[in-house]
Amino acid sequence: MLRGEAIRLAFRWCISHGNDLSTRVTAASAHARRCRMRNLCHTRDAYVLAVRKLAAYIGRSPDAASVEDLRNFRLNLVDTGASPITLNSTLTGLKLFFSITLDRGQLMARMHLVKVP
Repeated sequence: MLRGEAIRLAFRWCISHGNDLSTRVTAASAHARRCRMRNLCHTRDAYVLAVRKLAAYIGRSPDAASVEDLRNFRLNLVDTGASPITLNSTLTGLKLFFSITLDRGQLMARMHLVKVP
């Protein structure tokens, strides 16, 4: 997903949930500062990459994904040889995207992390 597209989704979420946009932007800025201080920017980048991979796989915006799309995407990751750590990172990023950003956590409810050997 492109950066502008992610921002539009966040704005759409704020408007639909009646949140003051300036409060959300301030909170996002504070969160970004905390991430930099704790050196967690790589985690954020990995989560954004997970959403981009999903969008590329399904060929449309990730907010239009169905449970079947997500299941097929996970199977594709396994079939292409993704390591358990990569798979877990990708699933965690998607869970965050669907539960927090889109408030559609039920889509990822049956997606479980894999055990790392």
